[in-house]
Amino acid sequence: MTNFNNSQRLGLDVDKHIALDAGAGTGKTTVMAQRYIQHLLSTFQRSTLVTPIGPRDNKIAPSSLTSLPKLRTSVEEWPGLLPSEVVAITFTRKAAAELKARIRDALSLLRDTSSSDEDDGVFDPRIQQSGDVEMLLSQLDNAPISTIDSFLNQIIQPYLDIVATTPPSEQISEEMSKILIQDTLSSVWRLRHVDDALNAGLLENPQEFLGARDRLAIRLGGQSNAEVVIQGLMSKSMFVEEAHRNLLRRAQQQNIEWNGHDAGPVELLYDIMLDTIDEEDLDRFFVTLFVRITKWVDHFRGYTAQCIPVGQAFTQSRMHHLIYFG
Repeated sequence: MTNFNNSQRLGLDVDKHIALDAGAGTGKTTVMAQRYIQHLLSTFQRSTLVTPIGPRDNKIAPSSLTSLPKLRTSVEEWPGLLPSEVVAITFTRKAAAELKARIRDALSLLRDTSSSDEDDGVFDPRIQQSGDVEMLLSQLDNAPISTIDSFLNQIIQPYLDIVATTPPSEQISEEMSKILIQDTLSSVWRLRHVDDALNAGLLENPQEFLGARDRLAIRLGGQSNAEVVIQGLMSKSMFVEEAHRNLLRRAQQQNIEWNGHDAGPVELLYDIMLDTIDEEDLDRFFVTLFVRITKWVDHFRGYTAQCIPVGQAFTQSRMHHLIYFG
């Protein structure tokens, strides 16, 4: 059990507005986690008296609980607040994950009054049934403990088709974004011919898309290397957004009609690729690049045996070695 000092105990009064002002490592997150739990356990509190609890739906899947229904209080009859009814806002996703982990750890230590004295935990008379803690923990995963952006996104998610026809990437959680990117890349490699691409919803230039995919894999030394490069580009939103802004700006300068959503005009891409480059700047760049590469190669030659295992020096592609050393 955590031993709080007098100042920290003031932060556990859920009927008062508080502001915690303390340095790093002084227990602010621990106090906030305990304050959160007090909202879950307190039967009478200002938040429930000023804004009465609304209707509750028992959305807990039976398979997620091991305790029998008779050994836990139902969601509808729970006297305190549920995790879905307490909002905790942090500045970063890392802080939100840490706060949720602290709440989970502290909540899992609570025991009801019927537990054995030998049980290692914190006994709380407000826990009436042995399965109440498990019921609260089962709802903690979907609790609104997040950044302000994630919380607002969660509110508008059911109405996303009304708010925006093309939702930005910020509307998708970081975990779901990684899954969607990986699923998309897997689908891309499964496309064998144009008919597969059309069936997958790729209606714009499927033949050119498949050709570009194959060339990319060949140039980079295989499918896995190509995925590394593509995932790196997709994770850098600034790269995509800057390219999109550049295309829009050039379209306006050349009086080319383009709404920014449909496939970009080919002449814009040609204009970017064939844009004039100062020859003197280009010469200086390649001279500097050549000097630095030469120095790196000369230095590397002295440690070839230690860096490249025997038998692999000439059996793998250059891209493979770049990824290996990175």
